[in-house]
Amino acid sequence: MAQTYALKDRIDARLRSMRNRLEALPLHEEQFGSPVRPDMRVELAALEEEWRDGLDRLDWLHQHFVHGEMSPEQAQKHRQNLGLLKKYQPILVKLGLALPTGALAAALASPEVASVLAELI
Repeated sequence: MAQTYALKDRIDARLRSMRNRLEALPLHEEQFGSPVRPDMRVELAALEEEWRDGLDRLDWLHQHFVHGEMSPEQAQKHRQNLGLLKKYQPILVKLGLALPTGALAAALASPEVASVLAELI
């Protein structure tokens, strides 16, 4: 039982962390400009590394989602995060940040995520 509780806490923490990362993308777009300002290249390189870590965490979350290891509330938060990820994909492209691949990319194309995205707009 303790292991299940620890997993719940890890999922909750990562869902919150990913929401914060995703909601920060428009701020990063403003900060770095378009095209990216030359004086911001070091900061952008740091963001690229942080974003790759974030995608790894999102993939970890998605695996737990797919395997039914999230509570209904956690699953809804994950769907909302996927909706935000889809919404902000143009920012990822503009900044040259990694795009989701594999199961995450497939999930972004699902009608379920499109429905969540519609609620976010």
